[in-house]
Amino acid sequence: MYLILAAAATATLVMTIGQSSLSLKIRDTLTLPSVLEELLSCPYCLSHWVAALLTIPLAEGFFHWILLWLATVAVSQVFILPINMVLNATHSG
Repeated sequence: MYLILAAAATATLVMTIGQSSLSLKIRDTLTLPSVLEELLSCPYCLSHWVAALLTIPLAEGFFHWILLWLATVAVSQVFILPINMVLNATHSG
C-alpha cells in the first residue's frame, strides 16, 4: 500500500514541478544550468529524485530503501505516462 501511495505522490509532485504552467513560468524567469533544466523538464528523470526523497522515511534500511526507491519510480510511471501523453497531444494538436 505504501508503494502505491508513494508512487502517486511522486507522480503528482513530478507533474507539478515539471509540467505545470506555474513552474514553467518560474523556470523561464530563472537562469538555470542546462543540466538542471533537463532534469526538471524530464518526468522520468525528476521522478528518481522525488522518489528517492519520499521513500527515505518508509525504508527499514539502506537496501530496502534502494528497492523501495526504484519500485516507486517504476510504479509512478504508470501514473505519469498517460498524463504526459495527454499533455503532449494537447500541446501538439
